[in-house]
Amino acid sequence: MANNKKYYWLKLKNDFFNQREVKKLRKVAGGDTFTIIYLKMQLLSIKNEGVITFEKTEDNLAEQLSIELDEDLENIELTLAFLIKNNLIEKLNDEDYLLNKVPQSIGSESESAERVRRLRNKKKDQKALHCNGDVTKSNTEIELEKELELEKETEKKTSRLKFETFDMQLATKLYDMMKENNDGVKKPNFDNWANEVRLMRERDNRTEEQIDYVIEYSQKDTFWSTVVLSVKSLRKNFDKIVVQIKKNKQNKRVEKRQDTSYNEVSGTDIDLM
Repeated sequence: MANNKKYYWLKLKNDFFNQREVKKLRKVAGGDTFTIIYLKMQLLSIKNEGVITFEKTEDNLAEQLSIELDEDLENIELTLAFLIKNNLIEKLNDEDYLLNKVPQSIGSESESAERVRRLRNKKKDQKALHCNGDVTKSNTEIELEKELELEKETEKKTSRLKFETFDMQLATKLYDMMKENNDGVKKPNFDNWANEVRLMRERDNRTEEQIDYVIEYSQKDTFWSTVVLSVKSLRKNFDKIVVQIKKNKQNKRVEKRQDTSYNEVSGTDIDLM
């Protein structure tokens, strides 16, 4: 993949401090400190699409954040307790925690795009200086055109290399099974779906076999087939589906033990955890 550095920022909405959860947070004792910690947590997570990973370098996530954010441990613990209670943070697995409101508030810009933006501003300044009469292309304009072409090529290469072939195959499989359940389902952006499968593998540590198994189950289950209508919703509900699969297997084992005449069918179980 091309080595194209990216810059990130948090897009704070103008109603941030008017949100019910933030108002509640600021009203508790020490609330302003907790609000700053919440914002610092969001900034910490933006390069990982709102996910904070517990690296297990400390005993727990609160101790890790206390070091990373340079904040008092007790204040971190109280902030986390509030975020959990108000559904502002979600535990995805034993290591990853998602700040729910961050993904839609992330801004990013590639290094080359940032250079193009600066060149555009420079070009505007030069136009102001040369407004009296026609002028030939300046070095800045030529450089800008080269940068734009480079940015287009970089984006093409990056988009091609975002996901693997089997990511696309799994994304396509989910759509095909959804179409069997509902022929009127709209065709998605498969590149986005395949990239989401990639994130499930790389960020959530799911194997290809696990994802395939859960896709099959979700689309054959009466309830989950109405919930899992995209790869994003599959990823969001993955752990809940796994819990149900395990419960169903456990119930079947109990039924097997109770029914002495049951003929066991051999097969290979997928390790879902």
